[in-house]
Amino acid sequence: MKSFALRILVVAAMASLFALTGFAQTRCERDYRTCVGACNVTRNQTLARNNLRRSQIRIQLGRDLTQCNVRFIGDPAGRQSCRNEKQAAANAALAELDRSDRQAERDRIGCITECRRQLRECREPSQSRPEPTVNGEFTVDCLEGGPPCRGAVSDFCTRAAGACDDCWRSLCGGGEWLIDSEVPLRSVTLVGVSDTSRRERVLATSSIKGKRAILNVPRDLKLRPGEQLYFQFTSRIKPHRAVKVTIHRDKH
Repeated sequence: MKSFALRILVVAAMASLFALTGFAQTRCERDYRTCVGACNVTRNQTLARNNLRRSQIRIQLGRDLTQCNVRFIGDPAGRQSCRNEKQAAANAALAELDRSDRQAERDRIGCITECRRQLRECREPSQSRPEPTVNGEFTVDCLEGGPPCRGAVSDFCTRAAGACDDCWRSLCGGGEWLIDSEVPLRSVTLVGVSDTSRRERVLATSSIKGKRAILNVPRDLKLRPGEQLYFQFTSRIKPHRAVKVTIHRDKH
């Protein structure tokens, strides 16, 4: 009788465990769907605003072109100059909206990548998983002792072994990155560059030991809206050829 009761307790405990696991998985999936939905809503709101603005620009352009015709009756050259000016202004405004659309799509992709990371962490807490070694190469062909050579972190991430989904945005949670080069480097800097202004924001600067640069990247690295991550390289010499650098981070 006691053995039978014990078997019942074991079965009940296992059933509870499976139920809790299933609930956790359901919660993770629900949170993921909510997260992706928010990414889509944000993108869609931006596109809707931009489309409304496009309609307004085109309507105003029609009015402006009509005004040009009225103002410069009998003056074909003046009329054409006026129309060209109005058309150019409208084209510039529409091009800016196109850039905003593209950025909204990029932001959505980054947002969904973050949703996926959160889903993985929800299913398997990150404490139980060591972060992987990340290793890849960059070919730098502008080390001529002038302005820094800039390489997109996203390009490195697509080629690097062990790169995480948000490598392009956080360098896989930061940490110490070792950068080896065929030629002595003066510095390696991690910068955030705005898509619109092209201004750079320095996020980390290396120390140098021989030909190796050591770049300590913040673990709480945050990009501002419209920024992309870049490596910047400067060399002590002019190699007059493309130079390979190896970028490496161990488990931590």
